[in-house]
Amino acid sequence: MPANGGSKARTPLTLSTVLLLAAWCGLLTGLGETSLRIAARLVIPEIIYFDPQMVWMAPLANAAIFGVVALALALLASTLRRRVWFAVAIFTFSFLGFLSWVTAVPRVHWLALTLIAAGLATQSTRLLARNPVRFLGFVRRSAIPIVFLVGLLGGGLNGWRAWREHRAFMGLPEASKGSPNVLLIILDTVRAASLSLYGYDRPTSPRLAQFARRGVLFQHAISAAPWTLPSHASIFTGHWPHELGADWKKPLDATYPTLAEELAMHGYATAGFAANRFYTTHETGLNRGFVHYEDYTVSPGQSVQSCYLGRLLIETYEKVFKTVFIPHRKTAAAVNAAFLRWLPHRPPRPFFAFINIFDAHDPYLSPGRFSRAFQTTTLSPRRLRQARYTAEEIRYYHDAYDASIAYIDDELGRLLDSLDRGRLLDSTLVIITSDHGDQFGEHGFMGHGSSLYLPELHVPLLISMPGLVPTAVTVKEPASLRDLAATIVDLVGAGGGSRLPGQSLAALWKGTPTANGPPLLSEVNVPPGLADWYPLVKGDMKSVIVGDRHYIRNGDGREELYDFQEDPVEQQDLAGDDHPGVERLRHSLDSILQSPSPDQASVRGRRGS
Repeated sequence: MPANGGSKARTPLTLSTVLLLAAWCGLLTGLGETSLRIAARLVIPEIIYFDPQMVWMAPLANAAIFGVVALALALLASTLRRRVWFAVAIFTFSFLGFLSWVTAVPRVHWLALTLIAAGLATQSTRLLARNPVRFLGFVRRSAIPIVFLVGLLGGGLNGWRAWREHRAFMGLPEASKGSPNVLLIILDTVRAASLSLYGYDRPTSPRLAQFARRGVLFQHAISAAPWTLPSHASIFTGHWPHELGADWKKPLDATYPTLAEELAMHGYATAGFAANRFYTTHETGLNRGFVHYEDYTVSPGQSVQSCYLGRLLIETYEKVFKTVFIPHRKTAAAVNAAFLRWLPHRPPRPFFAFINIFDAHDPYLSPGRFSRAFQTTTLSPRRLRQARYTAEEIRYYHDAYDASIAYIDDELGRLLDSLDRGRLLDSTLVIITSDHGDQFGEHGFMGHGSSLYLPELHVPLLISMPGLVPTAVTVKEPASLRDLAATIVDLVGAGGGSRLPGQSLAALWKGTPTANGPPLLSEVNVPPGLADWYPLVKGDMKSVIVGDRHYIRNGDGREELYDFQEDPVEQQDLAGDDHPGVERLRHSLDSILQSPSPDQASVRGRRGS
């Protein structure tokens, strides 16, 4: 038989050969996916949820998935002729590979993509099946270089990151003697109304209540936005969301300095540990100023999530079994452990660490005993993905949410205990807050990012450090999270010449607030592709709080006014009664929106220099 095989060549299809072919196709599929994602990242100035670790995790994950498919196909080997079986294997691997690639094409129906992938796979099979021996020989010769390339990408990426981080730490200036550490903990999606610390009837936050006695508790802390990215961006920069431009698909740009950049200029070792993989990753711009930043994880679950076929398998599993499966979810325990691992290896200088905890976000998953802590229904875990909910469903979500908060509270207690044992707690300024809240049927809504009612804006805020912050103090005046950056630089003694706008909240516990306090602005813009049943579909919304009044301007111009002291659930709209406060708060809102940013002049100067 001719060595070159020809059409009559015998195809040496042992199981090891087929597994090699599967791994080879899987690695190429992953490299192709990576190339397309990198190209999209370079061309599209939007958030596309790109994990840099996918350059090596996607090839390995695809190789594993293709290997499982090869084992399944091997069951057919005894029923098919060898050449037919080879053609089936080639078509299957080619189809999966092309399907993974063509899904990068935006706004094309899945059926059209499937037909395109099938067509390309058919042509590939016709071409490669003509001479299987020669093709398999090429696979064997090229397999090792491809594996080497994947290893080089993984090692090179992580080696470059480590080198860049070391170099950045070495370049930090000296910190002032006695500068305290700073730990900013943001509990994603935790509203004040669901904390026993704030009077909730379920024991969701005993450890937070215990910790609150060490410092200052803000009774009415208000977020600048009802969802993650603009809220975090406002916290980090001291600017209102409309001044920043960070939005649903737009990252925070470099127009204004961040708190991490400011503290790094004062010699702080900066590090961020984020669990929200949607809107706190490096791609959102929130990592700016943090020398060390952990968002995506290196794990089997994240590897599966890094490739199209892995995501498809997860989605299929959830649909078939009607449940929630998130193998790559980063729990509060994992985030806190990452921070504690970093602490001993940080440079010998004060640190500024940011921790984002995501467990209270939909789909509200908590482990072990916490998952059943407040359970009153028998529903299985599910996501918020519909327009209407039954009373039982709302009760399920609320129970699961409370359980998630109880889990977070327990993990926060463990973290604070670890810092205390390490003798760091007394020398660390600790700020615990949330970026926004959630709704569970109030005003007819579920979730967040859809309105500016207080369940989405009223968040916890605790500030503590012995000797720097008074103990067991409660501030009743409303306070905006937008002022946290100014507060932190003020308390650590870095306020002189600070580039961060806003007012230090220390004035509120020192007893020197102005009458009624400054207006507190909150904003939310219409996201792309919003379903028409969302209230936000009418247009961008703005609200302002002055004293005990909350004024809301809807996208269609409709105005609402609430007295949140007397009506904390905001059921009695005062605007319809021609309340005299409407005109005053309307003017306050317009004044903030029309006022230039405090440092626009300096920004123009930097751009012109």
